[in-house]
Amino acid sequence: MAQLAQATVWGAPLVQQPTHQVASRAVTVHYRLGEHFRVIEHNHGRKSERIPIYVATPGLIAFDHASPDRWPCTRADVPNVPGAFVLSNVLTPHECEQLLADSEAMGYCEDAPGSLGRDIRHNESCTWIADVTITSPIYQRVARLLPPEVAGGAVVGI
Repeated sequence: MAQLAQATVWGAPLVQQPTHQVASRAVTVHYRLGEHFRVIEHNHGRKSERIPIYVATPGLIAFDHASPDRWPCTRADVPNVPGAFVLSNVLTPHECEQLLADSEAMGYCEDAPGSLGRDIRHNESCTWIADVTITSPIYQRVARLLPPEVAGGAVVGI
């Protein structure tokens, strides 16, 4: 059995951080409900009937706008799992810090909308509907690494 487990466990290759990325800096903005994000609705989960669904103020996350064709993203295909891959270096440390700080201000719930229960899903969740000011810069960086189509349809965004 241990031999089977060894054969099926895979870890993404270590990827060196690009040298041109901006050094990590502390997020100084204190994100606030009503000012930086809002609840657009509440949804039902397995245990709660009022799980908040958030949306952020457009443009809230400050992205580095380096040319997408020169962005240092890399792709590692997962062996023996058709279509599975890991993307690395998609976000700068500062972008990660902003996303984390905003999601922490929104708050995490033990439950999630229409989700598996805590007996299966052992994490907390923050349901955040990302707008085009968040999804577009990310998609522009990774588009060249994505398959041209998935399930018979063209890949056009995230």
